[in-house]
Amino acid sequence: MAAFTRRLVCAAALVLLVVQVEPVIASIPADYVWTTDASGNWNLSDNWTPLGVPGDSSSDTATINITGTPYTVTLNTAPTIAGFTLNSGDAIFLIPGLTLTVNGPSAIQAGEVQMDNGTWAGSGTLTNDATLRIRGNVQISAPLTQNGQVTIQGDSTVGGASLNAASSFQNSGTITLTSTGGGYPATLSTSPGQTLTNAPAGFLKVLPGAGGPRYLTMDLTNDGTVQIDATTPFNRNGATFTNNGSVQIAAGQTLEMNAGSQTFTHNAGADLVFNSGSGGAFSLGGGIFNHNGGTLGGTPRLQSSTLNIGPGVTTAADFLLWGACVLTGNVAPAQTLTVAGDSTVGGASLNAASSFQNSGTITLTSTGGGYDATLSTSPGQTLTNAPAGFLKVLPGAGGPRYLTMDLTNEGTLYVGTTTYFDRSGATLTNSSTGRITGPGNLVFSGTTLVNNGTVAPGASPGTLTITGDYNQSATAVLEIEIGGLAPGTDYDTLVVTGAALLDGTVDVSWYGPYVASKGDTFDVLTASGGITDIGIALAPADAKAWQINWLGGPTVTTLQLEYVPEPATLSLLAVGGALLALRRRR
Repeated sequence: MAAFTRRLVCAAALVLLVVQVEPVIASIPADYVWTTDASGNWNLSDNWTPLGVPGDSSSDTATINITGTPYTVTLNTAPTIAGFTLNSGDAIFLIPGLTLTVNGPSAIQAGEVQMDNGTWAGSGTLTNDATLRIRGNVQISAPLTQNGQVTIQGDSTVGGASLNAASSFQNSGTITLTSTGGGYPATLSTSPGQTLTNAPAGFLKVLPGAGGPRYLTMDLTNDGTVQIDATTPFNRNGATFTNNGSVQIAAGQTLEMNAGSQTFTHNAGADLVFNSGSGGAFSLGGGIFNHNGGTLGGTPRLQSSTLNIGPGVTTAADFLLWGACVLTGNVAPAQTLTVAGDSTVGGASLNAASSFQNSGTITLTSTGGGYDATLSTSPGQTLTNAPAGFLKVLPGAGGPRYLTMDLTNEGTLYVGTTTYFDRSGATLTNSSTGRITGPGNLVFSGTTLVNNGTVAPGASPGTLTITGDYNQSATAVLEIEIGGLAPGTDYDTLVVTGAALLDGTVDVSWYGPYVASKGDTFDVLTASGGITDIGIALAPADAKAWQINWLGGPTVTTLQLEYVPEPATLSLLAVGGALLALRRRR
């Protein structure tokens, strides 16, 4: 009996020893390696060497590197470990809605990590040199180095897909947003204040897949390539997009920056390429576009935004401006700004807070209805339309046009419709190199026109109306094209509703095949408030063929040109007309 009792006590002690020792053994850190090319779950100890489960100790590491037939390792617990390596082209490591915390280095060297609604956490850096597939809502709160393939894939199994990186990271590989099996969304984001840097070798692709929306929600610095093959909202309020590389927008697709207070900076050497004629578009609403050089292969559409043209930037650029926009900087010869009232946003305006120079083309117009378009500077500031500059005021689809500024015109001002020069006390100075032309009505109210350059009424030919007074200085030229006897239709006329003070020169040229007869007259300038001649004369080449008549009384109101050629002039004109007729018959 005593012997039996001793054996029983020994057995109990042995059991107690096992129970007490086993937890101590399990807590010893281990470097676990997956042992088979068969699929299995993370928490089965038989799948690992040494026997156990990574995460029993937070100092454990896990390696999956067995090759052979394709297999899947499924995370079915939420371990905390010190390191992780996937280095098998045959393996898929699946994280289905759970959290893996790694407080040491993680390396995806070969194979694929598939995360379905999961989280990769911890203080250790996750380095992807292979494939990372994102389905559902995935969070990577660990530091991330991305050199491989990341696919953010909405699909019918988990629905939409999104990847959020809690920290700034760099992409030197390829990140793709897409969908399969239906129109599911795909989103790439960083936490607020964090930046994705797309490195020079980096490729960020937004694909249509099987449909559904795509979103980029982050600050983005692009030194590589961003390919927009599906319309993509850049949809974080206040976010910045700095382009030092290439942004390519496919036909019919749009990169939308309309979340408010966003900034797009386009730097020297960068490309923003899209075909506006094929429906490709870049739109910015309520933000800032910094044009610091580079290539614009389309026309960015800015709505109620600020356009900053960097100092000395002369690269070609076209911008379409809707709503209330602001300009800083000068417009270079290869640059075009179109201020367009539109049915989408109504009237359009462009205001420059400081004086600036236009050596390119600025157009005021409208589409879709009679919407106004305005170009202005802040009070006391001047627009200088340089000798190469072209300021065009077009009728578009109707609506009023306004020039609200002091304007020095050294280039061309085309007045194609009624245009109000409407800042009280402002002056439009047409310099000696300047040219005012077009068939519109230039309205002065409390403003002044100083004309030292050329006024060429009409659009070959036509009538230009000056509502107000007209003063022509000694250096000024009134250019008149004559192609028939009907005023405003066959020959140019300048109509002044106020008084005209005339010096300078009248320069006459023929338009079309018209041959005038001696004694034909042409009322080329009328002024309801009367005309004062202080020295206007015909250009020397015209003096032998024309004379100036003054009509009206007691106040002169009409400058009339009468054709009075000398015989030699008539002969030359007849020969010229015959040659022209012969050329046309041929």
